Amino acid sequence: AVSVPDASRWKYGKLLLNLGNAVDAFGLPDPGFQGLIKRAVDEGRCCLRAANLGFLATVDLLAAMEKGPQPETIDGQSRRGGSTWQSAARGLPLETDHLNGWIVELGLRHGVPTPVNQAFVRLSKLGAAPRSVPLAQVQAWAE
Repeated sequence: AVSVPDASRWKYGKLLLNLGNAVDAFGLPDPGFQGLIKRAVDEGRCCLRAANLGFLATVDLLAAMEKGPQPETIDGQSRRGGSTWQSAARGLPLETDHLNGWIVELGLRHGVPTPVNQAFVRLSKLGAAPRSVPLAQVQAWAE
């Protein structure tokens, strides 16, 4: 780990990167989800700005992450999904309420609409199985 004087900016930058985790966990593979993820991140940025919380730009965070150790295989198996997918696949509690749900709460406190993050919270609660929910369903929830 690297010590940084502005750890909160890094934490909020990482939060923005993780706002698509529910899609990785429950969304059927569909390139159309990228647009919804972008909207969720935009909502997150607006909420953080409204709350006067600084965050590291995604490009800077990704560049720093690329300089660090790269994930390798474990017992010959590559990573099949992110942390939310891994929890969903194991039937464990999910982090979505702490990611997207926190953005929704922040939006409520600061008057920022968060329909896509709300849809992602719903996705994580109603997704019957990993990677099972179609894009059209999540779009409908976001509308």
